[in-house]
Amino acid sequence: MYIDRQQSKLQQSKARKRVRIYFGLMAFMIVVVILSLTDDDLRPHINVYAATALIFAALFGTSRLKQIRLQWYEHAAAIFDHSAYDQIVLRDFAASVAIADDKALRLLEKGLQDGILQNIILNKDSDRKIILRHKSSDDEQFDTWEQVKCPNCGASNTKKRGFVSVCEYCRSKY
Repeated sequence: MYIDRQQSKLQQSKARKRVRIYFGLMAFMIVVVILSLTDDDLRPHINVYAATALIFAALFGTSRLKQIRLQWYEHAAAIFDHSAYDQIVLRDFAASVAIADDKALRLLEKGLQDGILQNIILNKDSDRKIILRHKSSDDEQFDTWEQVKCPNCGASNTKKRGFVSVCEYCRSKY
């Protein structure tokens, strides 16, 4: 599993609450701004009301972006769950989620840092790969690597035992 469901649900619940609260406060302040346009007693403080409404709008926007990011993590985990390979090239992953490579890398790093994504390793070297760990904590057989020969071109490749491999030279799957 590549996502901590408990952590994800907790984060989503917090984000939903924040979105509702900030939206309500923003809407209230917008009503106060509109009223201050017609009420002479409120008019001198219209700048304060408008600034407060903008602050709540910004807080609403950041909370909504957090919700969207959490949904993106769910989508990324689904892609990882359905991968039969032990690694995914970052470029291919980014194309499958329709975002730039660097943005995908930043989002994956943030997901790992927040503890939502798990069991992946980001290889940031020149080949930029996402290494998947399809194993439970007590199953060590998948931690062993083996040398295999590509049946198509004869090149020597390294892969994790028990996984399908993609030849680094001819891109054939075996």
